[in-house]
Amino acid sequence: MRVLFGLLLCLVAVPAFANSFVWKDKESGLTVAFPDRWHVVHNQKADDILTIQAPGENNFATCRLRVREDGRFKIYPRRFDANIQRSFFSNDFWSDYLGEYSGAVIQRVMDGQGLADGVAGRVDFVTIDETGPKVLKRGFALASFRGDALSILECSSDYQVFESYYPAFQGVLQSVRRDPQDPVSIFGYYRPFLNENPLLVENTRAIERYSY
Repeated sequence: MRVLFGLLLCLVAVPAFANSFVWKDKESGLTVAFPDRWHVVHNQKADDILTIQAPGENNFATCRLRVREDGRFKIYPRRFDANIQRSFFSNDFWSDYLGEYSGAVIQRVMDGQGLADGVAGRVDFVTIDETGPKVLKRGFALASFRGDALSILECSSDYQVFESYYPAFQGVLQSVRRDPQDPVSIFGYYRPFLNENPLLVENTRAIERYSY
């Protein structure tokens, strides 16, 4: 289980919170910090790797970190990240994403945001949570891709108390980190043959000499 075996959980001080726990998933390399009074709770979806909940009743303040396999863009250099995000992780993506909720209303979509080390799309939304008692919730989510994975952070609470939890949500967002990946050459790890003299292959007739 990721929560039990794929994490690093320790007491540290970070600017966003007076005291915080730091959680790390070894498989994805993602690290996130959250207030030490918050609790890790059961994940609801197959792609959830962490769900945390603030203390208190009737606030329904939670953040969830999700990772989905998506290798469509791993061959592209990072200079294309902003264009890929605008094309694939913007309005249409968020419309589909929020389709799993009842009564979802998109308030705002923003491109060129940041999550961990990636360019992220962001959505601010209002939904009706029907997993327990019906609750009108307000929240935001960000999605960024790296390598063969798409990472999504979503934070929300009861609509009436969202503003009071927003600074904590922002602290969670700003704490998300990803382990650096090994640099990859877009030409592979071949010798620099493009800088070498051409290879001439002679045939029995000079006119049939080939150059490579």
